[in-house]
Amino acid sequence: MSRTREGNTTLYLADRDLFFLYLNGGKLSPQAKQIIRSTGSGLLELRTSSDVYDGATSALRTDNVALQIIHDFVSKMKSIPHKALPVSAEIAEEALVMYQKLGGRRKLSYFDSFHAATAKRYTLPASPSSFSSLF
Repeated sequence: MSRTREGNTTLYLADRDLFFLYLNGGKLSPQAKQIIRSTGSGLLELRTSSDVYDGATSALRTDNVALQIIHDFVSKMKSIPHKALPVSAEIAEEALVMYQKLGGRRKLSYFDSFHAATAKRYTLPASPSSFSSLF
């Protein structure tokens, strides 16, 4: 997750992990819940790459989760206040270049390359720090 400021508002570029941790639990679930609760104050706004929905759906389909459960999960994602930043052809190209250079096992994941390319396009800081070599 990345953050920057726009006026008095902190913008977070969240990836699908935030949604999974908030909705399904996990080791970092308390931190995810705190971030989601903070969106209600007006001082924090979540941004995501629009591919986050495909990423979540693909992850659940890979685990053979039933389509109705996936539909419910995406509906719950929709209920969390956030703004999806559109993935353009230019972002997709940049993501694929990043993935070709740095992708692979235990390296930059395919979905993280879209997160990093979105951060680059919208001038948001990238996270994790390993993305710094991409900019």
